[in-house]
Amino acid sequence: MKTRFLLGFLLTAILLAMTVSAINFTVSTPEAFIQGKDSVTFKVTNTAGSSSVTVPTTLTILGESAYEATFTVSGVSPVPVGNVETLTITPDTAIDYSKIYIGKNYSGVLSVHDLTDTRNIPVSIEKSYCNNGVQGSDLLDLEVDISNKKGYGEEDNEWYPLDEIEVEATVDNIATQDIDNIIVEWCLYNPEKGKCTDIKDEENDFNLKEDKDNKVVLSFKVNPDDLDEKVTDYIFLVKAYSDDKDFGEDKLCIESSEDITIMRDSHFVVLDDISIPESVPCDGTLELTAKVWNIGEDDESDVYAMISNKDLGINERIDIGDIDALDNQDLSFNFKVPTDADEKTYPLNIKIYDENDDIFENDNNDQADFVTSFKVAGNCTSATEEETSASVTAELASDAVAGQQLVVKATIENTGTKETTYTLSATGYSAWAQLDSIDLKTVTLKAGESKDFNIYLNVKEDATGEQLFTILADHESATTKQDVSVMLGTSTGAGITGATIAENIKSNWFIWVIVIINIILIIAIIAVARRIATSR
Repeated sequence: MKTRFLLGFLLTAILLAMTVSAINFTVSTPEAFIQGKDSVTFKVTNTAGSSSVTVPTTLTILGESAYEATFTVSGVSPVPVGNVETLTITPDTAIDYSKIYIGKNYSGVLSVHDLTDTRNIPVSIEKSYCNNGVQGSDLLDLEVDISNKKGYGEEDNEWYPLDEIEVEATVDNIATQDIDNIIVEWCLYNPEKGKCTDIKDEENDFNLKEDKDNKVVLSFKVNPDDLDEKVTDYIFLVKAYSDDKDFGEDKLCIESSEDITIMRDSHFVVLDDISIPESVPCDGTLELTAKVWNIGEDDESDVYAMISNKDLGINERIDIGDIDALDNQDLSFNFKVPTDADEKTYPLNIKIYDENDDIFENDNNDQADFVTSFKVAGNCTSATEEETSASVTAELASDAVAGQQLVVKATIENTGTKETTYTLSATGYSAWAQLDSIDLKTVTLKAGESKDFNIYLNVKEDATGEQLFTILADHESATTKQDVSVMLGTSTGAGITGATIAENIKSNWFIWVIVIINIILIIAIIAVARRIATSR
């Protein structure tokens, strides 16, 4: 029992000793250097160490282009046991912030140590969009909302070149006083080059009363000319500051930042700046121009466009040629509008193809397929000469036999230039037939459209020879006529009557005489043959 107690006591003592050793001293992390800040401080607390704490007296932080910012650390060092000391870090010369880029990390390390332990304390330099860093965040508040309004980017912070972006910047006066001459400024920042692109602007100043806010809407297109071919990660920066005499940007400036990814697929070519007239007259010339942009990562060869419209018979290839990445070529297309074109709006489809005859497509399955339109109006013959007409054709769909039903299959076609309704009928048959029915009394056809229909006639029993009737198609104030000739034959079987037999004998008496003579000869031959057989 005593052994267990002693072992527990020893373990507790060892853990306590380790804990005391682990907290011999502490060091606070200094704030980052930023524009307008001449020095930063930090504290060293030597609580229960067995030795003093040593702090380096110099520090170097590397910036861009091999720039070195050097600093001096001043204050009590080494720090005696039991003391709490505040030390100051001061740049030896003014920091060159042109060598410090927004969004990048620039830091050095102070190795603070005693005899048994070391603390590595980071010291950093940061660059702000506000010229002297953020000032007066207790006076103004800034909220920024970014929307990708039109383009290929699927997320609001993912932009393709040529996407149309809208930014809402809301500035709120949270001070207890009015603030005048507030300016909102923004830019797309390239952290690899340490500067804003040409995608930047500012809004005219405005005043804000206490507890009031103002929303500023920023709209712009992502211009490929302003982008770096090798950079995809950008920062969208917005700042609001007062230019009032009581403040100035050095006293009141707040900012907001958003990481932006410029999307670059390997192969993607699109259209932009499509220019097309709103209206073109018949016999006039349509002139279309556009920019063909390569917004992909790779250079492209043998690019071409296909322009089409079925109604106007347009299906033309326009060769564009080679386009380097983030570069463009001109597209030009001319078309003579026919004199008889319909006066209406025509869509024009434009597709962009690569050297393998494949339409360009990005990683989100968006294709380089564009539709624009123009209106044809004025000087068109079709507008004044539009008329209705038709053609009718017919053929027998059954035998033409007296005493039986005759079926005539007919077809009507709209040969006019507009949609027309036709009324169908027949005439000229009453002397040899009766009309049973027409299975299509009225029909509406578009220009060039056709429709089949049947006419059923009951042929009289005494009707013979060639007979005629006429099919009529009435439309608006005109009538289209088609004569139909029918050669009637006689019926057989159950349809044979005494009258039809008499008529047949009368018409073919010579043939019937020959038939009777042949029958008599056959009977005589049979009789002679029977006599000979009996005598034997």
